[in-house]
Amino acid sequence: MTVTPSSAAAGRFALALAALLLTSGCRSAHYVVVEDDAPLYADAQGDEVVTRLRRHRHAPLDARPDAAADRVPLTYDGQAGWVERRAVRVFDYLHPLLDDGADKARAVRRELRELQLAELGGEWSTNDVAAIRSERVLAGMTRTQVEVAWGWPVSVEATGAPGGERWVYRDSRVTAVRRWVDSPWTHVGAADGAFAGRHDDARNYPAWVTVRVPVTIERVVEFDEAGKVVRVQVRRYLDEGSS
Repeated sequence: MTVTPSSAAAGRFALALAALLLTSGCRSAHYVVVEDDAPLYADAQGDEVVTRLRRHRHAPLDARPDAAADRVPLTYDGQAGWVERRAVRVFDYLHPLLDDGADKARAVRRELRELQLAELGGEWSTNDVAAIRSERVLAGMTRTQVEVAWGWPVSVEATGAPGGERWVYRDSRVTAVRRWVDSPWTHVGAADGAFAGRHDDARNYPAWVTVRVPVTIERVVEFDEAGKVVRVQVRRYLDEGSS
């Protein structure tokens, strides 16, 4: 597949925008609510409350707030206002344009996981807490611990065992693989044309090249009748329909 004018123009625009982000600041700020029913004030000093925030809600910030300020400006459910700093946790991540949002997803999961660990993990073993922090699921964990580690699954199924249950997770990501390429103009990447085009004018073809392709990771957790993990399976496969 050769590069069309539209895909080439889109690629140039993406590169230019990425370069602008790198030169003007490549990280974005975000908040997560850590205090339930926290008031959102109409301004930075006043007492007028426009709405109240629910714990665990999160959204991007327009800019990183002043570290010395008592209140943080943010938008919650479309309502702009100010919240006490103690009611939210502010963090940042690589701008989504630069990595398709991968660092944002990791950062949001990490902050929500830490919040849940603080609320629920007081009586959990240090081994389980360490595993959850590193996003690992161990035999013997409860459903709640698995949910904190990996979030809610895409599907919940019954197993053949009485009272058993199976949670299935599926994630898509782009990863580097080696492929045999017949021509420097072969389309070897994503379906949107992001990786289409001439790879290396000096390279002799056909040849093995490293390309980035979509991969699906499927994780399956099985629970016994007591709600404890008895088996964890992980499977990775190329999403050939998108390459």
